[in-house]
Amino acid sequence: TRRIAMASLCYWLVSWIVGLYEGEGCLSFCTKPGRKPGKENRYGSLTLQIKMTDEDTIQRASKFLGVSYSTTDRSKETPRYKPIYRVRKSGGLQGQLMDLLDRMKPHLCKRRQEQIETAINKCKNMSK
Repeated sequence: TRRIAMASLCYWLVSWIVGLYEGEGCLSFCTKPGRKPGKENRYGSLTLQIKMTDEDTIQRASKFLGVSYSTTDRSKETPRYKPIYRVRKSGGLQGQLMDLLDRMKPHLCKRRQEQIETAINKCKNMSK
C-alpha cells in the first residue's frame, strides 16, 4: 500500500506542477559555450521557469524541482508592487528535467506540447 500511496502522491505532484507551469511557466532554450574556445564548441540547454508573486507556491515548486528560488523586490521602485518569486530548473537532453518534461507533456495543452517539442528539437540540433 505504501507504493500505491507514493505513486498517487507522485501523480498528484506532477499534476500540480503541470497546472502551475500551464498558468505561470515557460520553457526556454539557450546555447552555452563549451569548455574549449570556438563557435562550434557550444551546447544547448533547456530551462523551465515559473514566476509569480506567491512565495509559498514557488517555495513548494522549488522543493519539488530540487532547486532554490530567487526574489525580485520591486517595491523599492514602486511601493504597490509585490515581490516576484522565480524558480528555474535547467538541463540537457538527459537527466531530471527531461524526465519531468516527459511526464508532464501528455497532460499539457497542445500549444505547450509544441513549445516543448520545439525546444527539444533545437537542443538536439545543437548536439549534432
